[in-house]
Amino acid sequence: MTRNGLVKLEATTTELVPFQGGHIEAHRQGERAFIAIKRVCENLDLEYSTQLQKLKRHQQAAKDQAASRQLHLSLVTEAGPA
Repeated sequence: MTRNGLVKLEATTTELVPFQGGHIEAHRQGERAFIAIKRVCENLDLEYSTQLQKLKRHQQAAKDQAASRQLHLSLVTEAGPA
């Protein structure tokens, strides 16, 4: 996001990436690549809904952990060195 609140858009390219003897579509934006989790699950013969739930739990746990670290850093900063 820019200083004036606008979102900076980057060009996105699409490419086919070799995966499990086939290919899946990847969207590249700068150095980052994005793939569809559903396609990965299908290629690995995994239940998409189960994997999605696990990813959401993991994402929430990571957010909680980051918030916990931020709180710890804030407390240390506010309290000063021990």
